[in-house]
Amino acid sequence: MLNILAQTAPVAQPSSNTDYLTQIGVAGIVIFMVLQMVLKFLKEMKDRKERGDVGGAEPKTDTGSFPTITSQNVSDIFKGLGDIKALVHDLHMWHDVRDEDHVFAWYVRKSFSDSIIKLNKAVADLAQGVTKLNEALKNMTEED
Repeated sequence: MLNILAQTAPVAQPSSNTDYLTQIGVAGIVIFMVLQMVLKFLKEMKDRKERGDVGGAEPKTDTGSFPTITSQNVSDIFKGLGDIKALVHDLHMWHDVRDEDHVFAWYVRKSFSDSIIKLNKAVADLAQGVTKLNEALKNMTEED
């Protein structure tokens, strides 16, 4: 089982600290999903045993506490891991979008970006006004 998780877990990239946080989160999600599937399976077996509905999944040993794992259970786990891998890849692709300055697109709000553009235009207009005022003052001093 650990080999399965090791194969589907992303390879560590030393590029930034956020990658390590993402990998811990991905591993946590995978572990949570596997535990959820196993606990759901065990609950179903317990409920089936309490109802007296003994199917082929009951253990053949005298312990009576652990059901046998069938190939269907294993294929369901692999399918779940594949779905998780696809969703994590999709999430990574959405969050890896960067602008022309290599800043993450989701990191800067659009309204903030628009405000900066408007502020830049206002400063340029102010500079142009100061230049015209300076020229007018020069013309006034030359006339005197």
